[in-house]
Amino acid sequence: MQLVSIDHSELGGALARQTQDLLDLAFPDMAGQYYQGEIPRKLILLLDDDTVVGHLAAYIRQVSVGGEPMEIGILGGVAIAPNYRGKGLSKRLIAAAHQLLVNANIGFAVLFAFEPERYLSSGYRRMTTQMRFTEHGEIKQFVYRGGMVAELGDRPWPDALLDLKGPTV
Repeated sequence: MQLVSIDHSELGGALARQTQDLLDLAFPDMAGQYYQGEIPRKLILLLDDDTVVGHLAAYIRQVSVGGEPMEIGILGGVAIAPNYRGKGLSKRLIAAAHQLLVNANIGFAVLFAFEPERYLSSGYRRMTTQMRFTEHGEIKQFVYRGGMVAELGDRPWPDALLDLKGPTV
């Protein structure tokens, strides 16, 4: 298996079709629309021969935490093909994303999980503070129960209002 990190602009042809098929399977409510919003900084794909079996989108965004401007990583679209699940492949994708963020001097990674317990072993913990974001042009603020954070350096996450200054991913 091969782990590949590419720019969204490099996603084309069979690779694009396979990636979209995997995302449609994992996120049927967003079928065909996964990349309609913010374009990720990098896509991290897991290939078995020439077949896409894993996907993760890594974003870097300027946010505010407790009023302090900060650049953070946001992970989205973590998906593994059904017959490859249960083999630790999500952890490989997340580790590669964390390395990308560390190399960019980003101290924190945030994700929004449907099943938060799956991410605990990758260094994530649940966020317990309020989050502000936009959804369909409307500003919302509440404790997002699937919000999780991983500290990628020595600095502890400042448990304060996280203003995403845009939508979740």
